[in-house]
Amino acid sequence: MIFIAIQCGHNSTIGLSIDGKIISVISEERITRKKNFEGFPIESLKYIKSKYLNNDFSKVNKFLIIDETGQTLNFVNQQINQKEIKSNFKYNENLNKKMLILSIYNLLPKVLVRNVAKIRRKIKNKNLNLENKNRILKKIFRLFPDIAFNLNKVEFYNHHEMHALSFCYFFDNIDDELLVFTMDGEGDEISSSVSTFKDGKIKKISENSSNYSVGYLYSQITSYLGLKPFEHEFKVMGMAPYGKSEDVSRIYSKINHLLYLDNKGNFKSKITSNLFKFEIVKFLIHEKFQNICGAIQKMTESLILSWVNFWIKKKSINKIIVSGGVFMNIKACKELLSQNEVESLFVVPSSTDDSLIFGALWKANKNQNINIKKIENLYLGRNFKNEAENFIQNNISEDRYEILKFENYQKLNDHVSDLLCKNEIIGRCYGREEWGARALGNRSIICNPSKLENVRLINTAIKERDYWMPFSPTILDIDEKKYLYNKKKFSSDFMTCLFDSTDLARKDLICAIHPMDFTMRPQVLKESQNPSYYDLISKFKNKSNIGAVLNTSFNLHGFPNVSSHQDAFFTFENSNLKYLIIENYLIKKN
Repeated sequence: MIFIAIQCGHNSTIGLSIDGKIISVISEERITRKKNFEGFPIESLKYIKSKYLNNDFSKVNKFLIIDETGQTLNFVNQQINQKEIKSNFKYNENLNKKMLILSIYNLLPKVLVRNVAKIRRKIKNKNLNLENKNRILKKIFRLFPDIAFNLNKVEFYNHHEMHALSFCYFFDNIDDELLVFTMDGEGDEISSSVSTFKDGKIKKISENSSNYSVGYLYSQITSYLGLKPFEHEFKVMGMAPYGKSEDVSRIYSKINHLLYLDNKGNFKSKITSNLFKFEIVKFLIHEKFQNICGAIQKMTESLILSWVNFWIKKKSINKIIVSGGVFMNIKACKELLSQNEVESLFVVPSSTDDSLIFGALWKANKNQNINIKKIENLYLGRNFKNEAENFIQNNISEDRYEILKFENYQKLNDHVSDLLCKNEIIGRCYGREEWGARALGNRSIICNPSKLENVRLINTAIKERDYWMPFSPTILDIDEKKYLYNKKKFSSDFMTCLFDSTDLARKDLICAIHPMDFTMRPQVLKESQNPSYYDLISKFKNKSNIGAVLNTSFNLHGFPNVSSHQDAFFTFENSNLKYLIIENYLIKKN
C-alpha cells in the first residue's frame, strides 16, 4: 500500500511509504530555498508525484495530513488570502505601541488579563470541521491543480500523537514498555504530552495545553534577545555555557515562577503562554545576553528533568523516548541521559515538526497490519547523481575552474583526504541528500578538525555564523570511545545529543567541540550508512591519525542546506570556498 504523509505547517514536509518502507522524505525548504518553510508543501508533492508515482496520485491509498484541529490549514488559508489581495505586508508593532501595550498589561488585574488572553487564543485558534478543512484543500487544488488528490482518501492525524509515534520507524522490534515524552511550542492545542507504548499501542496518560508551553517560553526569550523565534533557539543554547554561574542562578530564580510542575506532573503558570513576552521584560531588562541564555537553558533543563523523573517514578518505566521541537535542545538531552533514573534514551532525529511524517506513516501502515522496514539512515531526499556530468558541462567553465573527474569515490577520496591534511575546506555534494536539520556528510562542508583557525575561516569566509556557535564532528564508529564519553551507549548516528569530550578529542577535534564546556554533538558514522563518506574519513585518518572530520551544513547564512548541484555551485560561487565536490568531480577555483 502507498501512503503520503503531509506536514503543512512549520517545517513543511512530505513523506512517502510503499508497503511499509519509507521511500522518500522531502522538506519544502530544500526545493523552494526558503529556510524553515511554512505553508503547504506544493513543490514537494509535485516532486513525489513525478519521481515515484508516474504523475498519478490515484495509486495512493491514503493522504495523511497532520492537523487534527485544522489550525495549520487555516494558517495556509490566510497565506493564500494575503497573496490573492497581493499583500505581503507584515505587521510590526512600533516601539511606542509596544510600550503602550506593556503599560496596559501592567495596569490591568492579572486575572482579567489571563482570562482575556485565553479567550483571545481560543478565538484566534478556532478549530475547523471536516467540511471547512476540505474547503481549504479544494481552494489549494484550484490554485495548484497539479497536486490535487481525492479528498475521500484523506485522514487527519493528531500532532502530538504523531510526535509520540515518530520513533517507531527507527526500531526493528519494540518489546519493552516505553515512556514517550513530546514537547514543542504547540500542535493541535497541546504543548507537551506523556504516553506509554507497549505491544505496538500508544496510550496518552498526560498532556499540557498550549497555555503552559515550555517551547513558547524559550521562543519568547529568543525573541527578547533580538533573535528569530522558532529558528534561533539553538543560538541561545550555544551561548548558555558562556553565562556566569552566579548571575545565571540569580536570573533563573527571578523567572522560574513563570512555569512550574504541579504535584500531578503537569505544567502550570499564573499566566498563559501568549503573555510570557510581557512578563519577561520585568525580569530581564539590563541583564547580559549570555546570562539570560544560561538562565533559560537552566530553567528548561530543570523543567524537563522534573517532568520526566515524575513520570518515571509514577509509571515505573525507565526506557525513554523524546520527540518534539524542544528536544532539539541537545544540552537538555545530555542532562536527561545522565539521570540515574533513565536506563535508556532515544531522541527522535530532527525532532521538530518535519519528523511528524514518520509517526503518520507508521500509524497508517500499522492500521493495515503492514510490516515496517526500519530506517537505517537519513539519506531520504533527492538524488542528482546521474545529472552531474551534464550539469558540469553546461554550467562550469574550465576557463574559470579546474575540474577533475575520478573513476570512483575511492580515488576521489584519496585526493580529497590529501587536501584535508593540507587544511583545505571543502564543500561536499554527493549522492542522495540527507533529510532533517543536521548535515550528515552528503550536503556538508568538511575540514580538518584539529586546526582551530578553521572556525574563523568557515565563519568569515562561508557561513557568517555567530562567533560563539560550535561546529560538530563526524566520527568513525571505531573511534567513538577515543573521542567521547557515552556510558549508556546512546545511539549517536544522527546528531541528537551532546556528549563530554575526551582529552584526545580536545586535541584532535578542537574546532568541532564547544570552546567553553568542551562538549560535542557528534555524528558517529557506520560504514553501512554511508560507504563513500566513511571511506573519505578513513583515508584522512590513515594520513593524519584523526578518525573524524569537522562537518557543518553546506549553506550560506540565511539559506537552507543545499539540495541540488545548482544550489551547491551557487554557494561555492558566493563564498570563499576553494574546493567543491559534486559526485565524483572535484572543482577548484583558479
